[in-house]
This record gives sequence, structure tokens and C-alpha cells, in this order.
Amino acid sequence: MVQRFTDDVIFDVADIHGEFPTAFLKLPGTFEYLKSRQDQLEEEQARRDGEKRYSPGVYQPRLNPPCYQIWLNFQPVRRLVYELDLDRSGPQTFFSKLIAGGDYAWALDKKIYRRYQKYTVEVFGPLMTHLPTANIKHLQLPDPRQYATPPKYWYESPLELVQIWRTRIFRSVPELFTPSLTNPLTPFRPNFPCLEERWHPDLTRLEIDFLSFDKSTGPPSKHSEFLADAYRILMRTPTTLGRPRRYELKEFYCEARKVYRQLSTKGNRPSRKEIALRMNLSRSSFRRYWAKTKIPWEDAHETFKSDVIPPQILDEQFYP
Repeated sequence: MVQRFTDDVIFDVADIHGEFPTAFLKLPGTFEYLKSRQDQLEEEQARRDGEKRYSPGVYQPRLNPPCYQIWLNFQPVRRLVYELDLDRSGPQTFFSKLIAGGDYAWALDKKIYRRYQKYTVEVFGPLMTHLPTANIKHLQLPDPRQYATPPKYWYESPLELVQIWRTRIFRSVPELFTPSLTNPLTPFRPNFPCLEERWHPDLTRLEIDFLSFDKSTGPPSKHSEFLADAYRILMRTPTTLGRPRRYELKEFYCEARKVYRQLSTKGNRPSRKEIALRMNLSRSSFRRYWAKTKIPWEDAHETFKSDVIPPQILDEQFYP
């Protein structure tokens, strides 16, 4: 079976904890097995539904998680294509998919999974066409070097590769948004809080914004639980509830370097706040750890380029 799950490809398997123990979900090949089984069930259901899956300009190939194939004659998508600066002379077919947060993040801890399932992740982008492939049964990912920042994708099928230009995360409340054939996209200007990430092939960093927070309830920082959960889901960051992880200094440095490299793009240096959030640390805890390295933060960029661990870190243990 072809491996279709990498760091560049999101997981769109629904209800991963439905009937399987956590130990099974950790086994190699589990993603592929669940995806294959889900695809088969969806194909059978689509044959039974027939014309019920169609609306002018929209087709729903998948019920769980909800997925919509949208053409340019559907007016709302034309506005979104313009807003995202998609080449309107290029792609003519687009996809929107709505995935539960725990499934999107592939949260293996059941408590975390239940917490993240309270959120919905909407991904949107064009269907990739004319891609070179050595195997007609499976499209290969485009060379990431052609983009200022590598994009993310999902495989709607082995021969349907979707490039993600916009990702939104919001609370899973039916009153806020319920997708349908006539309403396959979240509102152009949502009236509910959500985290939004936009990708563009010519931009050296992703645009992340928090939309539609009620100013009467205070600034976005007041919504700390939503913001922290939404950001971790977006980054597909494994985390644990309760007390943050405690690191030895060497372990902390190596993890911070790893996260820094993951978040770095051309011309962009991640902030301490971004790295701390990814590591499930408060900013104060991160600063205490970092102070113990005796490395000025302004030197971190050059230091993290090297695979050599600074000597003052090797033998020291530190728990803030």
C-alpha cells in the first residue's frame, strides 16, 4: 500500500478512536489501513446516494468527514479565489473539507482527543492538475523548492491531490456553522471566533490571524483556552493536559532546536512565544529554561543551525 501520510500531508481519517485502542493507532500502516477502509465505505455510500450528492456547482464526494468539490460557477468560491489571490486562469476545481480537531491533529491521547473534537478544522484549496508521476496509481507531491514556503496537501483519492491555501479552526457548534451542498464554505467574514491560516506560494511565511472575536469580551488574549487549543490543532502538536512537560536542559535545547527548524521559513525567525506554545510551555518557563543555556536569544538563529550541542548544556540538568 502506498504511503500517503507525511509531514506535508494532513490526515483526514474520521473518528480514529471509534473502535480501536491507542496501541493499535500507533502501529505502522494504521493511517493507510483506516484511510483505505474509510474510502471504501464512502464509495459504497456515494453509489447509494446517487443524485443526492449534487447541487449547482457543488458535489459532495464524502460524508464523513464532510468534503465538497466546488467549481468556479459557484459564486461564493469565486469571491474566495479572488481573496486568496489564486490564479483564476488556472485551477477550475476546488475542495473544502471539514475535519474534527482530534482527527485532524491525530490526537492519540483519548482525553486530548475528546477535547480537540470540540473543534472543527476547515481546509480549502485547488485540485492539483498535470502533476508528474512515476506511478499512475498515485500522484506525487510537487517539488517544494518551487514555493517560498512549502504548502500542505491532502489526498482526496490517490489521483486527487488538493493543495491547501486556507485553514480555519472554530468551535464545533451547529448554530455557528453547519456545512451542506448549498453552504459548503464557512462565511466569507465569519461571525464566530476562529483561527485562520493562509498560504501563498510567493510569501515567505504563513499568515495566521484570529478572526471575529467579540470585543466586548476583551482582546483575543482573554480567550486563552481557545487560542492555545486552536494553535496546537493547527500545528498538529501532540500535547498533554495538566502540568507541562519537564525537561532536562539538553533535552529542552534539542526540542527547542527541532521546533525552531520546523517553524523556520525563508526570511522568518520564529519567536520564543511561538516555540514555547509548540512545546506546551508558558513563556516564563521557556525563558527560565533558555536563560540556563547561557546563549543570548539573538544568537539562537546561528546556534540552531548547528547540530553540535553547546558544551555548557551537555552535562547540566535543569528543572524550573
